[in-house]
Amino acid sequence: SHPNIELNIRNLLRNLLKCLKAIEKSDLIYYVSVFKSTEMERQC
Repeated sequence: SHPNIELNIRNLLRNLLKCLKAIEKSDLIYYVSVFKSTEMERQC
C-alpha cells in the first residue's frame, strides 16, 4: 500500500467531515432563525 495515497484519502475525509459539520451548523442557525421569526409573527 502507498502511504502517500492513504494520507491523501485521510486528509480528504477529514476535510469532508469539516465541511459537513459547517453545513450542519449553518443549517441549524438557519432553522433557528426561521423558527424565531415564525414565533414572532404568531405573537404579533
